[in-house]
Amino acid sequence: MEHFAWQLFVAANCASSKTTSPLMWETWAEQTCLLHGGKDCTNQEGRQRLHASVLASKARDLPALCQPMTTAKTTTDSALLPFVPKNLSADPQFCEEVHVNQAEADFIMSPQGRNVKYSLQTLPGQNDYIYNNGPLSFPSSALEVKADWLPSNAIIPGFNCAEPVSSGYYVEKIGDECYALVGLHISSKLLPNWVWATFEPQSTSTNPNRCNDKLYSNCVDPWGSLVSPSNGQRTGMTSQLRNLMDAAALRRAFYNYRLVGVQTGYVNAQKQPVLLGNSFTEFNAQVPPQQASCMTCHSYASFTSNTQPIVENPNFGAFPGTPAVGIPSPLAGWNKQDFSWLLGIMPPNGTVNAGGVTAKK
Repeated sequence: MEHFAWQLFVAANCASSKTTSPLMWETWAEQTCLLHGGKDCTNQEGRQRLHASVLASKARDLPALCQPMTTAKTTTDSALLPFVPKNLSADPQFCEEVHVNQAEADFIMSPQGRNVKYSLQTLPGQNDYIYNNGPLSFPSSALEVKADWLPSNAIIPGFNCAEPVSSGYYVEKIGDECYALVGLHISSKLLPNWVWATFEPQSTSTNPNRCNDKLYSNCVDPWGSLVSPSNGQRTGMTSQLRNLMDAAALRRAFYNYRLVGVQTGYVNAQKQPVLLGNSFTEFNAQVPPQQASCMTCHSYASFTSNTQPIVENPNFGAFPGTPAVGIPSPLAGWNKQDFSWLLGIMPPNGTVNAGGVTAKK
């Protein structure tokens, strides 16, 4: 599965032909367009891209444009204090975007099935789909990419998009600011419970907690890394990974990114919970130490099956008293959203039909 994860990474980060979307995944549909009922959410040159985590904003009162990083001042969990980076500027922020490939966007906007009248761009639309067709299930070709960007002014010293980057991370000028790509989650519906992979650059200035198993998880990548497992030290890439990147003419900065791990099950062969977390993404979402599992968290994406109005899981993660890692608890009275929090942030009070017309329900 590590080989497959790297194939996804390389394909997603290939150069695109778009002026303001240099990477292939940046041309895909972005979640903020989909949740506002957009019918054509791809290749939107010049659009507003970056925002606060929409998922975190649902659970907390956050600004729309970017959001505070986890610091000694902003954390609500003292267990995270030992992992606060030492090089942060005053009141640092980070930004996020989430994109889906065409297969997933098509399924959300025009799902196929019996008596399909509505898209999945609202919770009532999803409820109607399940009522007529049974459980929601994305096509096996569906992909999601979550990217976290760090602005130059968030760390000391900062960095400059106009100069060659020797620190080993991909940078982009977005608007008037220079950003570093510090976290990349890729999820694929190749398997029924999806394939979950997360990547970080080998940079102590932007990702000082990378692969720290005291925080979330170490790095396990026997296919792409010369050292596996590892706990944050710099590692070389295997010749097979280098050949894959060379063949795709990937930008040199991506040669310094490493796979943290791939998750395809809740537990391992010893029945122990599988942990997987990105030290930037999960830390700035204030996930407690040792409590990060992509699959378990996303398994709780669900809305009420027996209430009006329909209510999304308000925890946007595990329910109180249910495990955050390992095998999730079965939930009565909830409709599952096929591990997709993207569906979970859709509006709860309307429907969008196949023609894109929004109406109250």
